[in-house]
Amino acid sequence: MNEYIQQLLLDAGLPPETDAEVRDQLIADLIQRANDHVNRKVIDAMSSEDAQAFDQLLDSHGSDVGAIQQFVQNHVPNVQEITAKALIEFRALYLGSAA
Repeated sequence: MNEYIQQLLLDAGLPPETDAEVRDQLIADLIQRANDHVNRKVIDAMSSEDAQAFDQLLDSHGSDVGAIQQFVQNHVPNVQEITAKALIEFRALYLGSAA
């Protein structure tokens, strides 16, 4: 994700001479925003029953990344496609607002 965001910033025209600390903070912020966008799209693709079960899983095993990933793989069969589309949409939204 880091490389994706760095390329996004280049495409948005972030000056190369931008302070490293500012750049790092911007990258961290955009990674969080991109992850949030992808996660929202994945959850939106779940049935209401699966979304409720997912919410319960997060409540009981929120720190178990493996269990979360397994649930998503089992309940969102096209997760890679959803993720790719979400990143493309995020890019369009960001570049549209950055332009």
